[in-house]
Amino acid sequence: MDWQDLKTFLEFSNNLNLSKTAVSLGVDHSTVARRIKNLEQSLGVQLLERTNKTARLTSSGIMIAESGKAMFDTELKIKRDIARLDPDMQGKVRISAPPSFSKIILPTIITEIVQSFPALQIDINASLTFADLNAMEADLAIRLSKPTEPNFVPVKIGEFGFKLYGTFDYLKHTATDNIRYIAYPDDFSHYPQQKWILDKFEKEKIVLQSEDIFVQAEAAKLGVGLALLPEYVANEYPELMSVPMKYHYPKREIYLIIHEDMRSTPKYRAVFDLLKTRLKETKF
Repeated sequence: MDWQDLKTFLEFSNNLNLSKTAVSLGVDHSTVARRIKNLEQSLGVQLLERTNKTARLTSSGIMIAESGKAMFDTELKIKRDIARLDPDMQGKVRISAPPSFSKIILPTIITEIVQSFPALQIDINASLTFADLNAMEADLAIRLSKPTEPNFVPVKIGEFGFKLYGTFDYLKHTATDNIRYIAYPDDFSHYPQQKWILDKFEKEKIVLQSEDIFVQAEAAKLGVGLALLPEYVANEYPELMSVPMKYHYPKREIYLIIHEDMRSTPKYRAVFDLLKTRLKETKF
């Protein structure tokens, strides 16, 4: 039995909704469905009763969900109890953050952290997938939406905006009807910036899709089309210029998060507080 398959099933059992589960785990719908199917095959039982539009837990599914949650909660409580016993400002602190934050925003702050606390080792998990603090996949997390988990302690850092960007030559020499756009793959339709693109422009006008924001920016720099980029990412590309729009551009909120059981542990609290201070000072 694969732990990721069980974790996905447990998340699905909370809401019985593929879309909500995919958003919560930071994966696409097909990944959720595949992992649940894998779990059914490994256990040799049917966990869900499926129809065209809905799914509900079978009796086996209810039993596995209850047992799995109990296992999960017990294991994590033991791990958090052990972590809280460490009084020293040493050891590893794991931070989960989106790739663009990890590359552009965090390096300067992390430099200050390691200089302030030389006995700490900082581990950056740069991923679009949400690290689960309940599962101790990370100690701290930066997310672009407010967490709904009741045992997470979120602090709103601020927000950042998006704009469409392209090169001067592309904008000058491309007729309005021929402008093409760079966007995320179809599986990312839950992203506010992706929704904005799909709401404003015909899907046929999307010429390139990538889940990597830096691939999108590089493509825009080379004249492939216009990309909807965070302003702090576009600032890294002097070849790009923003496009004035009659529409309001989308924005995303930024949250720094710690698990409530970890906030009294000195090393996590110290890194959390320094991150919070420096991120709030950052101009996005």
